[in-house]
Amino acid sequence: MQARHIAPVLTITLNPAIDLELSVPAWNPKQVMRAIQSRRSAGGKGLNVARVLTTLGIPAVAACVVGDLEGEIFIGLARHEKFQIAPLRIKGPTRTNLTISATGKPLCKINQPGPKMGASEWRQIKSELAALMPGRSWVVITGAPPPGLKASAYAELTRLAHTANARVALDCGGPVLRHALQACPDLIKPNRSELAETVGRSLTNRSSILKAIRELQARGARQLIVTNGPRAVYGLSETPKDIFMLHPPRVKASGVVGAGDAFLAGLIAGLTKKDVLRKCLNLALACGVATSTLPDPLFPKKLEIERWLGMINGSNQSECGRDNKTFHFHG
Repeated sequence: MQARHIAPVLTITLNPAIDLELSVPAWNPKQVMRAIQSRRSAGGKGLNVARVLTTLGIPAVAACVVGDLEGEIFIGLARHEKFQIAPLRIKGPTRTNLTISATGKPLCKINQPGPKMGASEWRQIKSELAALMPGRSWVVITGAPPPGLKASAYAELTRLAHTANARVALDCGGPVLRHALQACPDLIKPNRSELAETVGRSLTNRSSILKAIRELQARGARQLIVTNGPRAVYGLSETPKDIFMLHPPRVKASGVVGAGDAFLAGLIAGLTKKDVLRKCLNLALACGVATSTLPDPLFPKKLEIERWLGMINGSNQSECGRDNKTFHFHG
């Protein structure tokens, strides 16, 4: 009998959402506004990562915690995806995140907190996730946990994944990341605001970001990548323990959603193929930049990612010097 193929990447989204976008002809909060168009989709950072991984030819399974009638609607919206959805059911209803836009530009975004997860439900979710982890190369845990979970939740999942011999990537910040560091995740990728929340202070310039990276290194971070919008990408390489800074190509951004998720997907795709870090980062940059040039909530096709990758690979990527083990790449 032929062995069942196991997708190398499992993404975990504990608090996904139905993304509802309403388009109005003009913004006037003092009057009743009538939507001229509406769109619903299954949303969540783990789903975004799985979308881009699938585009890159890396099979992925997206585990999502869903509940009640809204959870069934979420599953229905996700059925058209090219990757497998693994629904994990609880009692509380899946949240809805609302975006109101006019003339194609988002004007207002309101996110619900999500369903509260009880202790018995969390034990069941952990058991179901543990059953999904064996055979994976990477387990990617993204976003903030839902209400009711302890800050140790991602540390618990990291240990479960390591028990299954899978590597773990975390895209989060704050208390859950501080606790997760104790479980030694293989890769963490916060953005600047999440890094600031983790260290408990504002990060206003390059030196403050580098200091925060070194602080997380001292706490046990193995490999760390920090995205800072279109300005720079900072990182800590696993071997050798160098801190680096990358300058993404300058582009006119059209969208604000999903670029960091696409970056992470490119990074995981390269690491899954066991590429060298620099090659992984180039692919990550190509995915992030390609996504930022598209209107929300679109993600790029493979040809568009390859076009940006070719430009990034062909750019002047020179090491400009080292001071205190910090070096720079220009793309």
